[in-house]
Amino acid sequence: MELLLLWRRLTRVIMAGNLDLKTLLEQSDHNCISPLYIIVQDQQYVLEKLSSSEKFYKARWLVSKQNDSWLDTINIPFDCELLLLGDAVLEEVYRVSPKHPLVYKKFGDLLPETWPEFELYRRRNNLQGYVMKAAVLYDGIFTTTTEFGKIGGYFGEIWYQLESMMNFTSEFYESVDGGTGTKYNGRWNGMLGMIARGEVMAGASSFQMTTLRMEVVDYTQGLADSGNFLYIRKPDNYLLPWSNSLAPFSARLWFCVVSTILFFTIFLSATASMMYRSGIYDESEFFLRNAWIYIFGIFCQQGHDHICVLLCCLLELLADGTYSVGVIPKSAQSDIFRLVMTWRMLYLWLMNYNINRMREVAVLKIIQERTMKIYKYSQHKDWDTISIDEVIPNFSVFLLGVLTSLLVLITECLVFRVLRRQSVEQEIFEENTCREELKLSKYELIDII
Repeated sequence: MELLLLWRRLTRVIMAGNLDLKTLLEQSDHNCISPLYIIVQDQQYVLEKLSSSEKFYKARWLVSKQNDSWLDTINIPFDCELLLLGDAVLEEVYRVSPKHPLVYKKFGDLLPETWPEFELYRRRNNLQGYVMKAAVLYDGIFTTTTEFGKIGGYFGEIWYQLESMMNFTSEFYESVDGGTGTKYNGRWNGMLGMIARGEVMAGASSFQMTTLRMEVVDYTQGLADSGNFLYIRKPDNYLLPWSNSLAPFSARLWFCVVSTILFFTIFLSATASMMYRSGIYDESEFFLRNAWIYIFGIFCQQGHDHICVLLCCLLELLADGTYSVGVIPKSAQSDIFRLVMTWRMLYLWLMNYNINRMREVAVLKIIQERTMKIYKYSQHKDWDTISIDEVIPNFSVFLLGVLTSLLVLITECLVFRVLRRQSVEQEIFEENTCREELKLSKYELIDII
């Protein structure tokens, strides 16, 4: 009773004297992640039907023992939690595979103090020599071949380490077309195609994790991080064309840009002038002499604080066809290499558990240092000399910008001087006019007196 009370607190209990197979298969378990089903009498037929469905491995089972052999014909999956209750003793029952015999392990008696403290991964860590078919691709980096016909390299040694820890053997099948696998015309090729078709159970090579691939395979824990690099052949002669500065935009686009700048400059200046004259706001700062600077600054992305995010800019450039290749180092999970298994593979969680164990005790690091070469590149290297002809266009654009800036500055100074002189002359003229008017007013007053 203590066992029953405790499991009632942890999971939803369904008491079944007679299990209705159709009702049980159609029943929804959205409100319970791991329901507990209790069978108190012989329901061998129901268990046989349920053993091939998701209902079986996603649930927990407490079964009353009827006789010594009534479970022999039922396939109890490796990841299914089924406890057999008989003579006040609880036993764990499972199969490594449908062809393996049932495994009976003592779980404890009816007192919770006698139950094992180890999690499921440590209690079921022996695959009893199960033969696992695995696809392999010898890429010469992560997976290699040895002189004895075995796989080597970083992933090869990890795979053999998993064999030793989990007690299974392997049959390796080389990739049918020399690739890891892509989806072409609705079908998968390469090693992923072999797994999807059921020819093998796992891929003992490096796989990058993508959303599309996760539809047909499951991934283990990450085993290696890698960066993406794009190599471009260095040209023999590097000559920068004069039109390179205008090359990013076509002539029509340049016309649109210039026309837009002029339109918004005039529009901003006119709006500011109307608001200033109506007395609503003092927008004299946006008159024509300053409006074009603000608009031009916006087009140069200097007129605001928020500049386009790198990823968004790259996606936009790729979408409109400006570039055909875009590389972002350390992006998402495409840089993490993993092993792959058939979808919902029974032993995936056990592999992940052992991979984490190897990571915790630095076994992965030792294998990586032994099997993978680390290349160190000098950050400082000799610079190649270039001729003056190769840099003339760049310097010409730079000098043109400097000369234009000086010309604008000189023009502004001359205009300012002319306007200042006109302002001074206007003030002198108004002052003289005022004096003359005062003199005339004085004489007129004297005549009147």
